[in-house]
Order: sequence, then C-alpha cells, then structure tokens
Amino acid sequence: MDSEFNRVALDQIRYSLVWEDSRTLAAALRPEPADHLLIITSAGCNVLNALLLNPATVTAIDLNPVQNQLLEFKCHLIRHYGPGILRGLLGLNGPRGVARAWREIEAVLPADLRDYWQPFFAANPAGLLPAGRLERYVTGFLPTLPPTLREKVRQLLRFDTVAAQAAFFAAELASSTFPEHFIAYFDDANLSQGRDPALFKYAAESGGAAFYARLRAQLATQLVRDNFFFRFFFFGPEGLPEAVLPPCYQRRHHARLRELLPRLTLVTGEATQYLRTPAGRHISKASLSNIFEYTSPAEFGAVVGQLFPNAARPLRLVYWNLLQNQGATPAETPLLDQPQSARLSAADACFYFRNVRVLDSRRAGEPTLPLPSASPTTLPMMTPDYCSAAFLQAMMQAHAPGQTIRVRAVEPLPLDNSASILVALTAGTSSKTIGHFGLAISLDVDGEPQTRRAVLKVKPPGREISAMLGTLAQACGGPLAAVYPRFQARTGFEHTHRRELDVYQNHASSGLLPRIWGTYADEQADCYCILMEYLDGDDVTLLNSVLAPETWTDAHLRAALEQLAGWHARHLTAEPPRPEGRWNDMPTAAYMGELTPLWEALLLNAATHFPALYTPARVRALYAALEELPASCEVLEPQPKTLIHNDLNPRNTCFKGAGETLRLCAYDWELATYHVPHYDVVELLCFVLGPDRYHQRREYLEHYRQALHQRTGHYPDAAKFQAVAGHAAVDFGLHRLGMYLMAHTVSPYAFLPRVVDSYFDTLAQLRPLEAVAVSRTA
Repeated sequence: MDSEFNRVALDQIRYSLVWEDSRTLAAALRPEPADHLLIITSAGCNVLNALLLNPATVTAIDLNPVQNQLLEFKCHLIRHYGPGILRGLLGLNGPRGVARAWREIEAVLPADLRDYWQPFFAANPAGLLPAGRLERYVTGFLPTLPPTLREKVRQLLRFDTVAAQAAFFAAELASSTFPEHFIAYFDDANLSQGRDPALFKYAAESGGAAFYARLRAQLATQLVRDNFFFRFFFFGPEGLPEAVLPPCYQRRHHARLRELLPRLTLVTGEATQYLRTPAGRHISKASLSNIFEYTSPAEFGAVVGQLFPNAARPLRLVYWNLLQNQGATPAETPLLDQPQSARLSAADACFYFRNVRVLDSRRAGEPTLPLPSASPTTLPMMTPDYCSAAFLQAMMQAHAPGQTIRVRAVEPLPLDNSASILVALTAGTSSKTIGHFGLAISLDVDGEPQTRRAVLKVKPPGREISAMLGTLAQACGGPLAAVYPRFQARTGFEHTHRRELDVYQNHASSGLLPRIWGTYADEQADCYCILMEYLDGDDVTLLNSVLAPETWTDAHLRAALEQLAGWHARHLTAEPPRPEGRWNDMPTAAYMGELTPLWEALLLNAATHFPALYTPARVRALYAALEELPASCEVLEPQPKTLIHNDLNPRNTCFKGAGETLRLCAYDWELATYHVPHYDVVELLCFVLGPDRYHQRREYLEHYRQALHQRTGHYPDAAKFQAVAGHAAVDFGLHRLGMYLMAHTVSPYAFLPRVVDSYFDTLAQLRPLEAVAVSRTA
C-alpha cells in the first residue's frame, strides 16, 4: 500500500499506547474460537486484548520493528513475572514504581533484553506507557495550562452523571481560555511534535479545532470518570484505577494471557499486503488501526478492492479514521457495515477519532441479531429480533390484512445512517437497539414471489431524544443550560416515536410519502418500528442533497411546491387537534408565549458561539422579532392550519421519476405538527436557495400560493400570504433554527452556515425589520 508511513523513520517507539478502544475492536470483529485475527501491533495493547477474546490465533503486524520489540518485551514480562512487574514498568505506579520493578528484574533479564531496555528506562523514568513520541506530546498538554484550569480539568472526574459533567465543562472550561489553549496546542503547527508532518498529508480537518469539538461532544454524551483514554490523555498513567485499565493490563487477566501467548505470532511488514499473500490467507478478521489515515482516497479505494476482490474469502475488518473520512458511505465502499459503524463511532471511548468503519466481505450488516429463516405467523411480543422473518412477516401482514404474506428470507443491505441527526446523536446515549437497517426481503404475496428492498426504522422513544438534547443544552452552557430543563419535554421531540407512525398509518394515501409496508408500536417494550421502501432505485434522485442545494433546479423546486400544496390542501383544517398529549407542543399563541425564555436563550447561545453568523445586526433583528412575538401570534392564531412536515429540507427528501412524472418524496416525519402551511415552504427555501437565487424567494412563494389557492380557494391575497409567511419565518428562526444551532455548538453541521445566511435573507424580504442584515459582515 502506498502510504506516507513508508516515508518516515521507523527507528523509535512512535506509539507506547494503543488508542483504539478494545471494546470497539471486540464488537466490530466479534471473534469466535475458529477465527484467525490480524492486529496492527502499535504498542501491543490490542494484540493482547484480542488474545483474551479466545480466537484460534492472533498475528501482530507492524511496519515499525521497534513496535514489535515493545510487544515482545511485554510478552516476556507476562511469561516470566507476575502482574506487579508489568504494572510497575508500564508506569501505573509512577516513576518510583518503574525504578523498583526494573531493579527487581534487571539482573535476571536475558542479556539482549537488558542491554536494549536499560538505557530506555534511564531515558524514560515514567515507564513504558508515556514513552512513545505521541504519548509524550499528548501528556505534555496539561502542564501548559494555568493551575486553575488544570484543577478544573481534574474536577471532570468527580461527576456521576453526564448532564452534571457537561454543565460543569460548559460553565467552567468552555467559557474560559481552555479552548484556546487546547486548540493551539493540538493544531497543525504543533501536532508534528507527536507525529511526523508527512503523516498529515491527506488530513481533511485541522487537528486542534476538530479534536476540541470531539472532546466537547464526548463530554456531552459519555461519562469520562471511568474512561481510560480521557484519563491518560490528560493525566498520564500514574494512579489509574485498575477497573479502567485495558483488559490486558488488569491483574485478573494476567494468568490467562500467559496461557494464550502461544497463539501469538509477530510479523514485521505491511498489513494489507500481508493479507493478500499466501501467508495471510488464513486471516478471517483484522483490526487495522488508522493505517488508512496516511493514504490518498484513491489508494484507499484500490486497496479495499484488492482486499475484497469477491465474496469467496470471508474477511471482516475494522479501522479508525482520524482527520480523514475514508470509506464514508456504502456507495464509496459497498462492503461497509453502516449500522454497526455508526453505533461503534458513537460509543468509542477515545474521543479524538473521527469515526470507526467496519467492512465485511459478506456485506454482513449487523441488524442486531441473526436473521432466522423460520416464519411463524404470529408477532412475537417484545422481541428484540426486529429484523427476523417472523417479525417482519407479522408487521407486513398487519399492514395489509387483505393479503396473505409469507416471508421466506431476509438479507441485510448496506445503508448510510449518517443523514439521520437524531439517530446519530441518540445512538451513543441509548441502551436500546435503534437505527435504520437495510433489508432485502424475499416473500410471497398471495402466492406470488416478490423481493422488497426495505428500510426498517427502529426508533428511540421521544423522551430519550429529549434527554439527549437536554444534555447538549448543558454542554452549551450559559443561560441555555439554565433555562432548557424547564422546557425539555416541550421542544417538539418528546412524542417523535408516535408522530411518524401516526403519519404513516393514517395518511399513506395522501401523496409525498415513501411506500410503507408496516408499522409497529409496543409501548411497554418501548419498541417503535417502521418498514418502508429502500429509496435507492434508478428513478430516485437528490436523496439527502443537503450539501448540494444547487442540484435543486427550477423544475425540482416548482414540482416540490406544487405537490406540497396538494398535501397541505388535503390536510387543511380550521380545527386542528387540541394542544395536549402528543400535540402539547403545537405552536399556538399560548405555547410560543410560554416558551419565550427558551427562544431568548437559544438566540443568545447562537450569538455567543457563532458571532460570525449571528452578527450584532442579525441578533438585533431577532430580538425585535421576539418583542413582536405576541403580535405575530395574533396574526398566525386564526389562520387555517395543516399537517406540516416541520423538518422539510433536503436532508429528508428526494425525488422519484423525471419530467412530467417528477415527484417529491418526504420521509422522517417525526417532528410533524399542525401549523400554517407557509412554514414548510419557508424552511425548504432556506435550505435550497443560495445567494445566487435569493431574488427568486418571493417568486417561489407566490408559485406555491397560487397552487394552494387553486386547491382551497382560501388564499387570494398575495401580499397577505407573504406577510403570514414572514411571521412563520420568525417561528422557524427562533425555534427550529435555534435548536439546530444548539446541536451545531457540540457537533458542527457543514450545511448550517449557508442555511442561516439564507434565513436572514428571508427575514429581510418577508419581515423588513429595522437592521435586518443579510451579509455576515454588515
């Protein structure tokens, strides 16, 4: 493989610790007793951890012979000494412990080992774990902080809940000079202290800013008190509790490791080349660390093609991305196990990796449990095997009671979950199986064989999404952290698990929707599922096109607005549901007034964290809109309401067909509510129109009004219609856009700055308030 790693000196210990989470490795590879594993040596930690998973063999491989020497020394210590010696030389008992352990073994070591390691420990009195080039650099950060900040970082270890931890970080560290210190220390100019500059040739992000954003995201989603990598990163190895150590360094596993060492082979060489040689053909599963970080995307694609020429050789591998995003989607890497990759990325204990990728020659996407071939006719209650033939058959049969359905087989399909923000954010905090799973379902319908390419959505309960968003609010700090808990259950997310099911169950014949083959809800088990068509046919275009708004042509926009008018017209009503129960967050005048403290806190959060986007002039405009909110509500309250999508943008839409048959398809209806129809149009245009098309905003709004008036007869006045749209835009900016910016504070979204700019142009055109500024520089 053509890698920049081939062009750096391999004459030192570059890594004295393996930063890839061993739990991620185990979950990704799922080793069985017959498996033969290949593991990048690095510092040897995950080689030893892999042995503890009891495979048939483990082969450790590294280009750097010094890394293999480090592992050989650890193996010698495990074979011949007790766990106290290993712990001492690792540095877990501090420099005195290192010196004590070395004195105990120095005289009895074989001469070659003694001659090699004696000068090493003289030069590295803190022990093995902090001695690598990267580890010296990383652990050197904390001493550069002022004493008060060092103490506050240490206080992050005292919390019992993620919410309290995130709130403390936001209040005491994120608002201090800590971010500047962190970003400067780990930015590109200094990062070469830990790695050779050549190794960042293909980096797509700046290290300091990216690592800080990931640190902040972890503090908002994972408790770091028991996180080995967090503790080592900031405080080094001394005094680490036994329970947080990697399994291979825990005393209780020492004897078992000694028994398993005969299964280990060390190889000096390049891993992907080894896998393609006769010597490596027996390997069934591999952990490749982040070796693809140092290759071009083209080389990555070529190597993957060579590793997986066909499905004849079963091979499953896991790798980590750092500042690149190699193999981002199944389209780039058809063998990507996207659901498993997304889950592992969210749960990985080491914050600074970008993500985890799992590839499998059998495209063995992991829908959670094996896919049985049996097909009972009754729906098993509270079953976790959502992708089983039994569950899917009963689900489809209940949806189409007039047909006789028999599911014969189910196979997984690759599916990219990355567009689902709620799934991505909630996956790391929920103990339940959630996500989107691609399935090829072979079935008989009234005796006729069919194959359905489907997506099974397993939804988290709304309260879990609300709780996750509450954690993000705490991570933002400031007034938002203080205000948000009071309104957490009323921001539109508490009932997401029921609303989307309601839409698909009751409005499937109303147009706009994808084809639905079944829904299922079990309140006791908190199980909520939707089985829908897999939107990947030749006639499907602009799927998740949020990063390419220019692909929405005039024809696309006009077709979408006309069909949206049809949907809104069919559901238009003067008497929407009462604002209670699952509709307790409908945007009534009372609701908007009660939540005014939240709207103000969301605005202040955006202004604080994104001053380049929320300039003083823009903030003044929204504060003016806040002051006029009661008047806006007086305008909106008597207007007819309709069932709106409430998240209608290119993240949740695609098109089917072409020309005369071009049809908008909208999915992910979990935020659906009753509002003026103008709202969906305002949002869609904010996402799609760039500066070169701002001048067409009123034209498109008028096109929509004419289509809606033609179907309802309720909207003859164009000026009044655009005025109502301006009031709806205020709601969108204060609520939905404010929530987007809250999440953006913790986990940035590349599309959002463009949407914010377009939104303020909307205000300038539809709400000519004083000092509304379109340009960020105004």
